[in-house]
Amino acid sequence: PLDGSEWVTGDINVFAKILLHGLTGPISVGGKVYVSPADMPGLFQNPAMTDAALADIATSARSEWSNPAAPVKAEEFAKAREANKDRNGKPYTEKELKK
Repeated sequence: PLDGSEWVTGDINVFAKILLHGLTGPISVGGKVYVSPADMPGLFQNPAMTDAALADIATSARSEWSNPAAPVKAEEFAKAREANKDRNGKPYTEKELKK
């Protein structure tokens, strides 16, 4: 769930990693563990997913429903993209994101 998710409203660098490279394996949201039958793909290779477009998506999710998080700037995605460029689209696990 995106509503009230600490992954959405928390550290934007973590949310950026998820949007850019995807997510694999079980994940705990609000104390409940979810197991997806497939990996969530990342968006980093899609040419339409510019840093501005990803910031818009993140801002929308972070301000929808009951989520109170601040807007996201394109520069934050540019930094996350650069910092994680060697990842090459390999999805993150919850354990990696919590480091």
